Amino acid sequence: MGLEEGLKVLAEHKILSAPVLRRPAGSQRIQFADDWPEDQPFPHVIGFAGVFDILGAILQELEDIVGTKELEKGGVLRVMRELEKRAPHIAAKELVHVRGTDGDFVFQEAAGKPLLQTIVRSFLVPHDVGTVPEEKVLPSLRTPDKSWKVHRLALYDSAGRLTTIVSQTDVVRFLLQHAAELGEVKDKTVEELRLGMPKNVFVVPGDTSALVAFDKMYKMGLTAAGVVEKKTGVLVGNLSVADLRSIKFDQIGKLAVPVSEYLLLQKGVRRASRAESGLNKGNRNSFTGQVLATCAPDSTLLDVIESMVLHCVHHVYVVGNAGVAVGVVSPSDILDLLSLRTLW
Repeated sequence: MGLEEGLKVLAEHKILSAPVLRRPAGSQRIQFADDWPEDQPFPHVIGFAGVFDILGAILQELEDIVGTKELEKGGVLRVMRELEKRAPHIAAKELVHVRGTDGDFVFQEAAGKPLLQTIVRSFLVPHDVGTVPEEKVLPSLRTPDKSWKVHRLALYDSAGRLTTIVSQTDVVRFLLQHAAELGEVKDKTVEELRLGMPKNVFVVPGDTSALVAFDKMYKMGLTAAGVVEKKTGVLVGNLSVADLRSIKFDQIGKLAVPVSEYLLLQKGVRRASRAESGLNKGNRNSFTGQVLATCAPDSTLLDVIESMVLHCVHHVYVVGNAGVAVGVVSPSDILDLLSLRTLW
C-alpha cells in the first residue's frame, strides 16, 4: 500500500494511526481484522503507521524544498509546481517503510487489569526503547528514563488476531461518561492542577507556509501547532497532522500556501463539518475557518474533558485574557494527572 492509499484509509475511518499488516499473497483489497475469515491464519502484524509517520516520509522527499528560502521570497507558485511534479513518486512510496512507534500491542487477557494500571504501564510508560533506535522515537513521546509513551493499544488474542484498538482518547471519553467517579478533582481548575501549563505552546503565524509549519512540527515531535495573528499573537487556529489526511497527492502543491489559507481549504472536511453538526459551541474564526477548542485558566478539569470529547480533538488550548495561548492540554496530560492521584 502506498502513502496516498494509506492516508485515504485513515481519513475514511477518521483515525490518525492503524496497525500495518503484511498483505497475503494474491490479496488485492484492504482486509479488516473484524471480518477476517476464521479458517485463515491472521497475517503478520508489522507495527503501527499513522499520519505523523506519513508526514515524515513526505517531508523526507521534500527536504531540499523546505530548506530553501524560496517560500519566504514569495515563490509559492514555483514551489507548488515542484511539489506537484514530485507527487506521483511520493504517493507510491510503500507504507510498510514508514511505520512508527506510536502504538503498542497487548495480549487480550491483560485487558482485565485495572484502568489506572493500564494507563500507567501501557500508555504512559509501556516499554524500554530496547532495540528501537532512539532517533525513531518522537521527542514528545520520550520519558526521562528513555522509555516512551504511546497513544493507542491494539489487543490481540491467542491466535494472534487483532481484536480491538483502544486509544488515549477512548479513555478520556470513558472518563467523561464516569465523571462523577472522579471526585473533587474534576472541579479543580486548570490553573490549580497546572494542567497543560505553564507550557511553551508552539505557535506559527498564519502567513507561515503550511509545508514549513508541518516541517517544524515534525522535527519537534509535535502533532499540532497553534496558529496566531502575526501582529498580536492572538490564537486563531490549530494546525494538526490530522489536517493532512484529506490531502490529494495530485493537489499536494497546496502545502506551499500559508497556514491560514491551507486551513480554509480544509474547511468542511474536518472541523467545519463537526461544527455544523451542532457539537461545537462558539463562533467560527474567519481567519482559519475553524471553531477552536479552548478553555481559560479558571476552567475546570471536567470543562476540559468535555471540550476535548465534544470537539473531537486532541488539543484544548488554555487561553488568557489577551487571547494568547498560555498552555495546551492533550489526552496524555489528563492521563498523566490522573495517574498521580488515587482515583480508582
